[in-house]
Amino acid sequence: MASVILCSELGKGSGHLAKLADYAVELEAQGYSVKLVTHDLHAAHQVSEFVDVAVFQAPIFRDMKAEFGMPDPNYLSFASILRKNGYRDVHTLAPLLRGWLHLQATLNADIVVADHAPTAILAAKLLKIPSIMTGSGFCVPPLVSPMQSIVPWKDTSASEVALEDDTLLHVINDTVSELGFSDLRFAQVKDVFSDSAQWIFSIPEMDHYGARDQPYVVRWTNSSPRRVPEWPRARGDKILLFMHANSIYLNSVLEQLQLLQQPVLAIVPEISNGLMERYHGTTITLQRESVNLKLATDECNIFINNADHDLTYELLTYGVPSIFLPNEPDQVMLAYQLVQQGLSFVGPATPDQLDIAELIQRSRDQDQVWMNCSHLQMKYENHESLHRLHDLVKAELLA
Repeated sequence: MASVILCSELGKGSGHLAKLADYAVELEAQGYSVKLVTHDLHAAHQVSEFVDVAVFQAPIFRDMKAEFGMPDPNYLSFASILRKNGYRDVHTLAPLLRGWLHLQATLNADIVVADHAPTAILAAKLLKIPSIMTGSGFCVPPLVSPMQSIVPWKDTSASEVALEDDTLLHVINDTVSELGFSDLRFAQVKDVFSDSAQWIFSIPEMDHYGARDQPYVVRWTNSSPRRVPEWPRARGDKILLFMHANSIYLNSVLEQLQLLQQPVLAIVPEISNGLMERYHGTTITLQRESVNLKLATDECNIFINNADHDLTYELLTYGVPSIFLPNEPDQVMLAYQLVQQGLSFVGPATPDQLDIAELIQRSRDQDQVWMNCSHLQMKYENHESLHRLHDLVKAELLA
């Protein structure tokens, strides 16, 4: 049976690995040989679905500027994301691309399935291996030139976005040439991804770039194995908070929620022991483990999070809107798209402007948002019957 290489390269947290774990289970059940190449071996080791899967370290770009506190560049498009993650110049990209080329050749890949792994896609193209770009809409950028803006709320000129493409294109072409592929030269950035099938694991309403004429692959998320939610004893409506430990909003939102004296269950996967001890015995229960969201939605109607795609997707399948406090570029994009459609609420751009009580009251008062979410839930209530990954892989191998 064909050898499928699952790849993750960029992104924080365990969301990409969670999806790849689902892919591994589904593909192995169909008889495919599955291997995983990931940027986070430690996290992969914690995922039970990968116990019997051969796991390999992905090439990693170490961002020295970020480590020493230097500011990020202004993000304008997917080209900006790549330039931030190893595509700065030939010196940074060549070792990354060489590593992916050697891995795919050594592992005898018949097809590459990449979730936010653009260099894996580039390597597959150079080696003429079929590939699939998967993940949320953010990980599968539209094939347009120049690359589409990721800040549609800003007044960004076409020339600015085109300049990002031109700069990136020179780096890619010079690197490809240095590695011995001198006969290949890309005319546009989109050509890097043009041979890959694009399968967006989402719904059109949650596409970071807006709904497009593109295949969407939607699946049920099974949260039943997760912990039963347990709120602290307190009066008032229950509040469920999901937040990353590095979120700029975390301290502010916890301090303001404590003032409300309502029962709060806060899920912060990488929270420090010190912060957990600070709120021990208060109306806020802090924990690292996730919970069964279906059970949570049965007894809670206030959900605050960073606008993570997979979490938001699951909540929307239950007809529940979120209060967003986005932190990363993809989270800001998703929050923007959903607010535009009346499917969520969003807080201020900085924590010093945060008024969590006002946001909660707004979420209670705006019945239309709840109705919109209910309609979306009914629209996709049978979405588990749609495209399956193993069928997509089979189609690409036969193409």
